[in-house]
Amino acid sequence: MKKVLFFALLAVLLAGFLTWWLAPDVPQTRQVQDLPWQVRPLPDGGSEVFGIRLGETTLDQASRHLGHVPEFAVFVGEQGPETIEAWFGKIRVGLFDARVLLKARAPEALLQEVARNGGEPEPQPSNTWKRSVSEQDLPRVLALPVAEITYVPSVQYEPDVVRARFGTPSRIVAHDEHSQWWLYPDKGLLLLLDDKQKEVLHYTAPRDFGRLLARVGIDQQAQGTAGAKAAE
Repeated sequence: MKKVLFFALLAVLLAGFLTWWLAPDVPQTRQVQDLPWQVRPLPDGGSEVFGIRLGETTLDQASRHLGHVPEFAVFVGEQGPETIEAWFGKIRVGLFDARVLLKARAPEALLQEVARNGGEPEPQPSNTWKRSVSEQDLPRVLALPVAEITYVPSVQYEPDVVRARFGTPSRIVAHDEHSQWWLYPDKGLLLLLDDKQKEVLHYTAPRDFGRLLARVGIDQQAQGTAGAKAAE
C-alpha cells in the first residue's frame, strides 16, 4: 500500500514538473520606477521624481523610500544659515547608482536654531561652513519637506541620450567651455551637461524653477536666443 501511494505521489509531481517545463514562456513585464527621466509634473505646479513629491515629501519619508540613512547638515554662509541638506553619497536609485543630495525647505527661525545647535563648523570649498545637525534637532529636520534634489549619475551622459530620455530642452545656456545648462522648466529640471565630468541634475518643483535658476546664476531675462537655437 505504501509503495502504491509513493508511486502515485511521484507521478503527480512528475506530471506537474513536465507541465511547467513544457509550458510556453510567458513574458513578465515590470514597470521600473525611480528613473531620472521619470518626472511627473503636478497640476499645482509641483512635481514628483524618485518617489519624492517636491515641496511635500519630508526628509524622513524620502530617506525611507530611498532605503538609506543620510548625513544631515546645515550650511552657513557669510549672511548666516543658508540650507539644511541630507547627503546620501553613492546609492542605488531605481536601476542606477548615483550620488544624491536632498535640500530641505526650512523656516528662517528653524535654520538659525539648527545652526546654533549644530556640531563643530567645517569649512567647505563653496566658502560656507558645514555643521552637523544635533540629535535634539533631528526630529524637526526630518519633518521638513524636500525642496530640491541633486542627482549625480555614476555614468556620463551623451547629448543624444539626454535628448532621447529627457526630451529637447527649452533652452541651452553655456556654463563654461566644457559644459552647458539644459533647461526643462516644465519638469523643474536643470541639467548640467559636461563633456569632461559627470553630469549634475537639479530637480525642483516647476513653480520654483526661477528660484533655482537664480541660485546657480542664470539670468532668466538674458539666457538668450542663442541657447534656444542650440537646442534645435
